[in-house]
Amino acid sequence: MDSSEQSFNKFKNMKNTYTTDGKVKHIGTEKDINIKLSEILGEKFIRYRKKWNEVHENLSETDFPMFLQIEPNQNCNYKCPHCLLGDKDIVKKYKDKVLTYSLYKKIVDEGYEHDCPSLSLQGWNEPLAMKNFFAYIKYAENRNFIDIMVNSNGSLLDDSKIKSILDSGITRMRFSMDAATPETYKKARLEGGFEKIKMNIAKLVEERDKNNYKLPIIGTSFCETSVNTHEKQLFVETWSQIVDFVSLQTFMPPVFDKVYDRFFTKEQRSNKNVPENFKCPQPFERVSFHDNNIYACCNYAARSDTKIGNIEKDTIYEAWNSKKAKRLREISRKGEYYKIPECNTCVKSTFGYIDFSDI
Repeated sequence: MDSSEQSFNKFKNMKNTYTTDGKVKHIGTEKDINIKLSEILGEKFIRYRKKWNEVHENLSETDFPMFLQIEPNQNCNYKCPHCLLGDKDIVKKYKDKVLTYSLYKKIVDEGYEHDCPSLSLQGWNEPLAMKNFFAYIKYAENRNFIDIMVNSNGSLLDDSKIKSILDSGITRMRFSMDAATPETYKKARLEGGFEKIKMNIAKLVEERDKNNYKLPIIGTSFCETSVNTHEKQLFVETWSQIVDFVSLQTFMPPVFDKVYDRFFTKEQRSNKNVPENFKCPQPFERVSFHDNNIYACCNYAARSDTKIGNIEKDTIYEAWNSKKAKRLREISRKGEYYKIPECNTCVKSTFGYIDFSDI
């Protein structure tokens, strides 16, 4: 076994934090991510993660969601081919309302009233391209959110944004890189600039440590597709030397009304099995905001099936405790995801390959 394979196996076998039902696997390079954050943020973070684990593992019901996934817009400076924003015809169909700052504050304020501990400000967009992005983050920090998460493509990272990130209150910053080399990055992202982004991510880590900032915890993510699957091992080996954690993510189509067959790996194509007794925890953990609608999971493509309210008309509390939301949780608790067409498609595509041309 060569050194690179030993390095990969070292990180592969470490304790992992699973989110989004096994689609994303976070691999820590020194300690588990939540152990690091517990040491930095203390008892309030420990209590929050203990409650999160109870909800996630036991499908316990709460009066209010523990995680608010907020999509402010659908704008990005990249047009990645495996993203809906990379298809001009699909994006027209899914281009929706921009969340106003006043509605954003309404969401955050209600979360504050109910002691909601975590949120993310992202979706089908590039957050660092948002005007006044850091004011959004600071508002959430001032409303006592414990865990504030952001995903970015890193292309707009520069000295000014590095300083703003360190001062912002973000707890977890993850950069979607999908590659370990410029050549593969160009194929996956249809963009250049890999080395510059890599240098700036390393600089963000360096500036954080040099200036005694504790946060954010910084990572990179790898959405495995047919384009980059050959670099998964190299990705872990390369980026684990630079950031606090790396994330390995299973590709799943961003929407279900277009065929994304060419992005599935051979391994995905050979697997069509959903784990026995699978029960989706998302309707117990979170709500997502897209097009000013409130959804019971991260799957915006489901539209009507998982829509439980509208932030212009409803409170989050009302949507979370609505008959529809409770029914979704009951179906999830029983493992009967197949009774909801969009949930059935989502779950099957998460764990294996399905022929989307038949849908």
